[in-house]
Amino acid sequence: MRHHNHYLLVVCIIVSLSCNTHADENISGDSLPAVPVQIRLESSGSGSGFFLETDPSDGADPCVHLVTARHVLFSTNGLLKSPNATVLWHSSTNQDATGSAELDLKALLKRGYIKHCVSNDIAVVEIGRQKYDEAGHNCITYNTRMITCRGAPVSHFNTGQTLGYQRVALAHDIFMFGYPDNVNMYHQIDPDKPMIAKGVVAQKNDKKRTILVYCPAYGGNSGGPVIEVVTRPPHVRLPTWYPIIGIVTQFVPYNIKKMDGQRIPLIGHSNYAVVQPMDTILDLIGNAD
Repeated sequence: MRHHNHYLLVVCIIVSLSCNTHADENISGDSLPAVPVQIRLESSGSGSGFFLETDPSDGADPCVHLVTARHVLFSTNGLLKSPNATVLWHSSTNQDATGSAELDLKALLKRGYIKHCVSNDIAVVEIGRQKYDEAGHNCITYNTRMITCRGAPVSHFNTGQTLGYQRVALAHDIFMFGYPDNVNMYHQIDPDKPMIAKGVVAQKNDKKRTILVYCPAYGGNSGGPVIEVVTRPPHVRLPTWYPIIGIVTQFVPYNIKKMDGQRIPLIGHSNYAVVQPMDTILDLIGNAD
């Protein structure tokens, strides 16, 4: 029962986020519900991410990208950690329905469908193009031979559901979504379902242009979306808005000291985490305002 209630909480927040779009102060409720995804590498390791729809400047069909942290896919030497990856997600409306996509990362990188930035630790993978069939139902035309999709359809956020760095507010509540993979020592967590953590915007580092949140992040959380809780005037049709402000890229450690003050080589968790803002992600995609 506890797992079921936890999942419902995640879905309720995500559906609210997806139905509260924002663009030039206008609200639109026609967007699709969306969920965070888990990225599993063929070799080893995992991370989190989400799908984002963007509108190309050339007027072509909207692109759907997988957004995550660069270090989820790439090693420090710049090479892919694995030639293939599996992306997993749950349906936003049915916890028992799941979807998956097999990605040929090597082929996608070779053909220019993967963009990544070392300094900002972000990576985006162009999954395909958003289209509509004759009945008006939307579907994604995938980059064939490099992506195989099964199960529940991909659901995604759009750029109208994002908030830029300058508009992120200190002390506002935030929610962090992801698939932490190293906090399940006693097997109390279902590793196949996303987890949610609540925190607060603690600082904005203008020099590095990053956001610091007081919310614990662990291995596997990297690349997961972070949303801010924005309360608007009561007369607005949807007074609470949940925009994505960025992705988790690292936790902030601290050195543990002995009683005599001598430092020892152990790293503790400060409960702070670094978030790369959506501005840098949209810049990388080429979809910034």
